[in-house]
Amino acid sequence: MKNSSTRTMTAKRIAVAVAAVCATMSAPSFAAGKDVKALMDLLLKKGVITQQEYDQNIQAAVENEAFREKRLADDVKNLNNIAIKNKDTGAVMKNGIGIQSPDGANTLQLTGRLHMDGRQFSATQVGTDPYQDVLQIRRARLGIRGQFQKDYKYEIVGNYGAANNGMSSGTTEIDVAYVDYAA
Repeated sequence: MKNSSTRTMTAKRIAVAVAAVCATMSAPSFAAGKDVKALMDLLLKKGVITQQEYDQNIQAAVENEAFREKRLADDVKNLNNIAIKNKDTGAVMKNGIGIQSPDGANTLQLTGRLHMDGRQFSATQVGTDPYQDVLQIRRARLGIRGQFQKDYKYEIVGNYGAANNGMSSGTTEIDVAYVDYAA
């Protein structure tokens, strides 16, 4: 009986130790500090791990935290260096879909809005339902805006399908069209 009880206790300790190791390895980085130490303190207090295992796990947690902090700092530094290096190469605009020239003097940005209707019906009998599933673009408002040589600003926006019949009506209206010169 004593042998069975000892094996059961040993198996429980091994299971708890394996669970603790797995938890510390898979824990998110924010748990590396106080949470890991609290877990290790509890395991040591319960006699599940030895003082040597405790010291090793605490040391590993400290090293992991230091590595994570260094890695984050290095990644931020590298991304900043890339951004500084490529600042004058022209890029996709930050505030929408568009492009700009390397010197920033010329830009082109796409604008738009879609008005859509969607209907979905569940048929009671196959093939006899008079209603149909529909996804219809009712109206589209699309345009471009930007600047040319920093002195000229422009915008043109059209409404497509602006009449009551929707996009199928073929109506198009120019809603906004201008070029500004500012020296």
